[in-house]
Amino acid sequence: MTAPAVTDRDLAVLRSFAQRVDPHDPGAHNNLGVLLFRKGLVDEAIEAFQRALELDPTMLPARENLDKAYRESPTYRARLAALEGAVRASPEAHAERLELARAYAALGRPDEAREQLQILLRWRPDDREAQLALGRVEAARGDLEAASEWFARVVAAEPGHADAHFRLGRALYNRGLAEAALSELRAAVAADPDHAEAHHLMGFVLGELGYPEEAAEASTTAVHLSPSLAHAQANLTLEHPVVRTPAEDGPRIRTLPREGRDPVPVERTGERPAPLAHYALGVAFRRKGFHLEALRELRLALAAGEPPRAVEEAMAEVQLLRRDHAAAIELYDRLVREHPDAPKLWNERGVALHQAGRADEAMASYARAVGLDAGYALAWANLGVLRAQRGQLDAALEALTLAAEAPAVPVGVTLDLALLRVQRREPQLALEAYRQALARDPRSAVAWTGVGQVLLGLRRPEDARNAFGRAIDGDPRHAPAHYNLAFALAQLGDHDAARRATERALTLAPFYVAQKYVLVLALQLEDPALSIPADVSGELGGEALAGEFAFDQTAFDRLFGELEPDAEATAVMPSVSARELLALGGRFQREGFFGEALERFRQALVLEPLLREATLGELRALVALGRTGEAAPLAEAWLQRAPQDVDALVMAARGRLATGALRPALDVVRRAALAAPGRLDVRRVEALVLRAQGDRAGARGVLVAALEADGDVPAAWLELGRLEEEDGRPVAARQAYDRAAALLPTWWPATEALAALLLRQGDARGAVRALADFLARDTTASQALLALGRALLAAGRAADAASALDRALRLDPTLGDARFLRAEALALLRRFPEARGEWERVVQADPQGQLAERARQRLRSARDLQHILARR
Repeated sequence: MTAPAVTDRDLAVLRSFAQRVDPHDPGAHNNLGVLLFRKGLVDEAIEAFQRALELDPTMLPARENLDKAYRESPTYRARLAALEGAVRASPEAHAERLELARAYAALGRPDEAREQLQILLRWRPDDREAQLALGRVEAARGDLEAASEWFARVVAAEPGHADAHFRLGRALYNRGLAEAALSELRAAVAADPDHAEAHHLMGFVLGELGYPEEAAEASTTAVHLSPSLAHAQANLTLEHPVVRTPAEDGPRIRTLPREGRDPVPVERTGERPAPLAHYALGVAFRRKGFHLEALRELRLALAAGEPPRAVEEAMAEVQLLRRDHAAAIELYDRLVREHPDAPKLWNERGVALHQAGRADEAMASYARAVGLDAGYALAWANLGVLRAQRGQLDAALEALTLAAEAPAVPVGVTLDLALLRVQRREPQLALEAYRQALARDPRSAVAWTGVGQVLLGLRRPEDARNAFGRAIDGDPRHAPAHYNLAFALAQLGDHDAARRATERALTLAPFYVAQKYVLVLALQLEDPALSIPADVSGELGGEALAGEFAFDQTAFDRLFGELEPDAEATAVMPSVSARELLALGGRFQREGFFGEALERFRQALVLEPLLREATLGELRALVALGRTGEAAPLAEAWLQRAPQDVDALVMAARGRLATGALRPALDVVRRAALAAPGRLDVRRVEALVLRAQGDRAGARGVLVAALEADGDVPAAWLELGRLEEEDGRPVAARQAYDRAAALLPTWWPATEALAALLLRQGDARGAVRALADFLARDTTASQALLALGRALLAAGRAADAASALDRALRLDPTLGDARFLRAEALALLRRFPEARGEWERVVQADPQGQLAERARQRLRSARDLQHILARR
C-alpha cells in the first residue's frame, strides 16, 4: 500500500503532536508512531515505536507495530545490517553497539540485545546509559532481580537520575517489594516532579500499603500531569484494534478493552480534561483486587461530581468481580433505564443475570444487546454460551460462529467455539477451532489441552501426550494438562510416569476440572476471571468419538505438524534453542517445579555445554531438590573452568558443605564475599558454613550485617531464627521467623519453623493460627496439614486434628506420621476400631520402623483400655 504524500499541513500537525507527547507515556509514543507510519514516515515511526518500547518493554501493540514498520523500511534494514557490520569490524564501536542493542531489544530479541550490552560494558563498565539499557532488557526477559541490580547501579552512581529511580521502583514493585519500591518512586518524583508515571505507580503502591489518602493525592498529581492516565487509552495498531485475553481454564468471565470508543466519558473544562482522581484510584484498586477500597473511592467520585455514568458503570463492574450479583443487577437495571441504547450495558447486565442463575432474563438481555448492535460480538458469544448450557447446540453454534468471525474478539470466544464442537461430537472442526486459537496464542494451555483431549478420544495417546506436554510448557500450573497427561501415559502403559503426573496435578488442584465455557465483557483496564454457576464442559469419552469419526491424518499433519509422536510428554521440540530451554527452565524454577527446571537446564547444556546460566540453573535446581551431594562435583568442575566466577564459588561452597569439607567451603565462600561483598546469597552461605563449624556467633554476625543491608530476604531471616533458637533466644528467633513468613507467606520452611517453635514454647493456639494462615493460601500442602494436625492435638482439639490429618493422607497416603497421629486423635475420641485400623496400617507400611514399634504399643494399650471400659 502506497502512503499518501505528506503535505506541509500534515507535517505541521505531526510536529504539533510530537511536541505534545508526554515523554514518559509509552502509549502516546506508540500512537504517534502509527500516525507517522500512516503518513509514510516509516523511519520516524520506527523511532517512536522504539521509544514506546523503551518505556514499556511489555507493550505488545508497539512491538507488533515495530515489526510491521521494520518489514516495510528498507532504510532501517540497511541500517541494522550496517550496525552489525560495524561492531564486527570494531568491537570498541560504542555508539554503534549501543544503537544495535536498542534495535535488537525493540525487535523482541532481548537475548541478542543483552549480549551486545554485556560486551559494551566489558569495554566501559561505568557506562550509565548501557547499564540502564541492560536493566530494561533484563526486565523484558523477566529477570526482575537482574534488572533491579542494573538500575540500582545507575542510582548509586547518579542519585538524581529520575528514570533510573522509577524503573528500579517498578521492578521492585513487580517483585512484591512494595516498601522498597515506594522509596525509589519517592526519589524519582523528588528528582523530577513532573514524572507522571512515577506518581501514577506510586498511587498503586501507596494504596497497596494502606495509605489511601496519599494514594489519592499521588493519583491526582499523575492525572494533572498526564490527563490520559485518568481513563483507558486505546493503543493503536497498524493492522486493527488488538484485543488480548490470556487463555485460562475454568468457568470464567473474560474482559477486554472497549472497542471503538473511549471507555471513560471525560468532562471538559475548556481544553483540559477534569481530573478524575477518585475514579482513577477506584479503578486502580479494582485492578489490584481491592474491591471494597475501589467501591469506597467510586462512591467518593460520585460525591465529588465526577462523571456519574462512568462511575456507576465501574461500580457495577466491581460488584460483578465481588460476585455480588444482586448489587450488580440493581446498578445495571438503573443504567439501562437511563441509557437504553447502550449494547455494552445490556450485555453486562446479561452476565450478572447469567451468574445469578436467572437464565431467561439473561437471554433477553443478551438479545437486547445484539438487537441494538447486530455486530456486537461479545453479546453474541455470551448468547451462544447460554444456549449451549441449555442444550440448544445448533442455535449456540450459530451465535458463537458469528462472534468468532468478528475482528479482534478475545481468544476465549474461539475456545468456546472449539468446546461446542467437542460437545457436538465434531472432532475435526474442534481441532480446527483450537488451531485458530493457537494461531493467536501459541502457548495457550487451554487450547493445547483441548487438542490433547480430542486426540485421546480418537485413541491417539502418543499425539495426545505431546499436546499435553505443550500445554504444560505453556503454563506449568495448568492442572487439567497434568491430569490429562496422566490419562495419556496410563493408556501408553507408563504407569509410574502417570502416577507422577497425577501427584503433580493434585498439588495444583485437588479435583479435575474440564474446560469450561467463558463469558466475555468489556471492563475498563482489567482482565478478571469469575465463575459461571451453570457448569457445562465438553468432555466426552473416547468411545463416543472413536466410534463416530474416521480420522483425517492429512488434515492433522497440516494443522498440527509440530506434534512429534515420539517426543517425551513434557519435552521441548528439537528445534528449540538452548536459550529458549534456559528461559523455560527459569520459568519452571520460579514456579517451584525444580524437577522440570532441572530437565530443561540439562537439555540446554546438551546443546551448549559451557552455557553459564544453564550450569547455574542446574546446580540451583539440584540444591532446591535436596540433591546437594550430586551438585558438589558439578560445582567443582565449574569452579575449575571459572575460578573467579562468584556463582561458581558459592555453588562449590554449598557442595563442600554438603560433603562435610567445612574448611575448604569457608575458603571459597570468603573468596566470593571479597569479590561480591554486597551479595546476600554469598553471606548466607558463609553463615551456613560458620554455623556448621560451630561458630554460631560468627554466623549470626554475618547474617545480621547482611540483613542490615537488605532486610527483604526470607531465607536469611530463617537462618538467623535458627541461630537465635540454638543460642537460647526464643523471642528473637520468633521475631526472625515471623519476618521470614511475612515476607513470603507461601514459603513452607518459614511457617514450619515458626509453628514448631510455638509448639515447643507451649503456644499451640499460636501454632494453629500460623498454620491456618499458610493453608489458606495453599490448601494442598500435605506437610502443613500434618503440622496442623499435630498442633491441634496439642491444643486439645482431637476432632479437628483427625479431620486435618485425614486431608493430609488423602493428598499423600505415604505420610506415616500423619497416619500415626490420626490414630492418636481417634483414640482420644474413643473411636477405637478406627484408631486400631490406622495403627495397623502404620505397622504394615514399615514393620521395622520406629513408628511401627510405637504403633504396636498403642495397639496393646487400646485393647487393654477397651476391655476395661467394656467391664463398666
